[in-house]
Amino acid sequence: MKKTIGLLLTLLLVSGIVFGQDQYKKINRFGIAPLKDGGVHNEEQLMDLFNKEPEAIAVALGQQDALIRAFLDQMFSVAIWYQEFSVGSQFQAMVYRSWDKKIKDIGKWEWSGEKPFYSYTMAIEYNAKRYWIIIPEDCGNIGLWKIESIEPVKQTEIREWPSKAIDKQLPVLKETQQLIQEEDLKIQPKLQMNFFAGAGFGGFYSCFMEYAVGEVGVRRDISDLSELLVSIGVGVPVGKNKNDWYTVPLVNVDIVSAFFQPIYIGAGVGFSGKMKEGQQSQLEYGPDIGFRIGNWDLFVRGRLPFKGDPRGIKGNYKIFLEAKFFF
Repeated sequence: MKKTIGLLLTLLLVSGIVFGQDQYKKINRFGIAPLKDGGVHNEEQLMDLFNKEPEAIAVALGQQDALIRAFLDQMFSVAIWYQEFSVGSQFQAMVYRSWDKKIKDIGKWEWSGEKPFYSYTMAIEYNAKRYWIIIPEDCGNIGLWKIESIEPVKQTEIREWPSKAIDKQLPVLKETQQLIQEEDLKIQPKLQMNFFAGAGFGGFYSCFMEYAVGEVGVRRDISDLSELLVSIGVGVPVGKNKNDWYTVPLVNVDIVSAFFQPIYIGAGVGFSGKMKEGQQSQLEYGPDIGFRIGNWDLFVRGRLPFKGDPRGIKGNYKIFLEAKFFF
């Protein structure tokens, strides 16, 4: 039992490390989780978005107070370009409103749609850095394209920026063109990964509520509507025949999607230890369904062993009912 639990803890740790790897997420469409329904299609709507979404601005700029103040000071005076971004363009961050109404950062992402997209683009300067902000017109989400280092502006130097880019090309100052060098991003976008704990009841279809179940795990967003849940737990027999059952380790990996908010559905695979004499540890699969309110989930998980007599589903099928809290 100790070796099994140790192995499960190792698997959970490795999963957390894998989920946190610095990779560009592929995005091929906008408008699924917009900050502004219908998108942003002119500068007036753009400024209205900035006024109404201070939290989104803060998340996009890494919650750095001084940088946020610089943005608020400059956003009404900087030039705005309407720019085309080709397939394969990479970005450092983009915030959106998730289906549970929270502002989240998708992290580093790459445009993988069938054709280029258009975005409002603006640059603010702070602490010898130029921060390029994008707002795709189809969704109104606020993104961070890149950060460049710049030479401090001399007092005698005068810069005049056009109100719009010519032929959708970004202007570059000739006198500083050789001095601008793109740097690695200093603001690390927050990974959309958090922890959860759950408790409930479960067991075989024929003797439901034979077990009290507790688990802990991590949740990782994999798209605007879908997420990956990885958990380890333990089942403790509590029914009237509890002396006939064993305490068992539980491991589950689930992918769920909120296509019918706030209800979500999905499927997963898992591992369950030996529950009673004559039975073996099992690898399992099955559907999931849940209902989310804020940080709470009411979650139902079904499991059927990969190896087993399909004619005995009622005897082999397990059901677990849990309440989860996401930290």
